Amino acid sequence: EALGTLTPKEIVDLTLNTADRVQSLYFEDGQRVRKGKTLLSLAQREQIALTEQAEANAEEAEKQLERVTRLADRNAVSKAELDEAKRAVESAKAQLRAVQSRQKDRVLVAPFDGLLGFRQVSVGTYVRPGDMVARLIDDSEMHLEFAVPSTFLRSLKPGTRVSARTDDLPDMTFDGEIATLDNVIDPVTRSVTVRATLPNPDRILMSG
Repeated sequence: EALGTLTPKEIVDLTLNTADRVQSLYFEDGQRVRKGKTLLSLAQREQIALTEQAEANAEEAEKQLERVTRLADRNAVSKAELDEAKRAVESAKAQLRAVQSRQKDRVLVAPFDGLLGFRQVSVGTYVRPGDMVARLIDDSEMHLEFAVPSTFLRSLKPGTRVSARTDDLPDMTFDGEIATLDNVIDPVTRSVTVRATLPNPDRILMSG
């Protein structure tokens, strides 16, 4: 027997990569979300204008390349001019991809299915890169970490079955199996940390 602590399968503090004011929020505290759901967007007006300009530049470069290509077919322009037109198209496309990437950075989406914690921002909040918007956990499966005396180390391996109980649910037993063992023995306690996985389809078990 051992005393263990539950942690979720996945946990992440949701942040943004750019700084600006929050324009829209699309989630509430404690909401369950699906992977890919839009959670927040920053002010987009300036970025939309930059994207439209980059799209126009790319389109104009394509038209210029088509014109120069027709002239090159008639030997009316040099190969150097044709190569320059091709480089202009690639440059414009690269610029468009960069602007589009920056625009995506202004929208926060859920990286996996899970449960959101408390919302840390409001509409109008000025956020900076790294500021936490909310915490998201995947509690479909829980990790149970506990310490075992190193004298039992040789009898433990991934796949070993475990049964767990918790005081707040005294009539229930949760079955799982050992997933991994830590790669060091604590020199003070002479114990090794073991991680087991427990299925949590009904989301009964909570982290901590």
